[in-house]
Amino acid sequence: LPISRVYSTSVAITSSLSSGTTHEASQLEAVQAREESVYFAGLFLAAGITTGVAVFLQVTMFAIAGERLTQRMRRLAFSAMLRQEMGWYDQPENSVGSLLSRLSADSSAIQGATGSRVGAILHASFTLILSVITSLVLEPRLGLVGCAFVPLVLTATFFQSKIEIGRASCRER
Repeated sequence: LPISRVYSTSVAITSSLSSGTTHEASQLEAVQAREESVYFAGLFLAAGITTGVAVFLQVTMFAIAGERLTQRMRRLAFSAMLRQEMGWYDQPENSVGSLLSRLSADSSAIQGATGSRVGAILHASFTLILSVITSLVLEPRLGLVGCAFVPLVLTATFFQSKIEIGRASCRER
């Protein structure tokens, strides 16, 4: 969660830097403009490095968390299977092969729902919130125009995910 905030903040700072540099640079003399451009290039470099480190840490930490959750779920499911009565294993739906495939499929489903997917959702949420706040603070009129398109982008993203899920289910068949 803090890593997502760091990344989103660095994206917002980068966008505010780029919006502030173009107008100010046109009014400066050549020497002063050179000094300012070096300064802002350093800020962009720092923002880029911060963003890269934050993304790396975010992906790594959410992957580790997802793996640990999956391992814990497998361990709990397997221990629950071991506590069953002997007659439970005689039922056809509880054969060794079906139990192993169920254990594997359930674990894969949980791993797919956690880890990097949660990180991506948090990243997108914090980026959206900070971008809207930054645009409203720096340029309120342009920020309001951008806010008008947020529902459209969210709706398009929702429908795109539904289409991708539909394609994935068709491929499995």
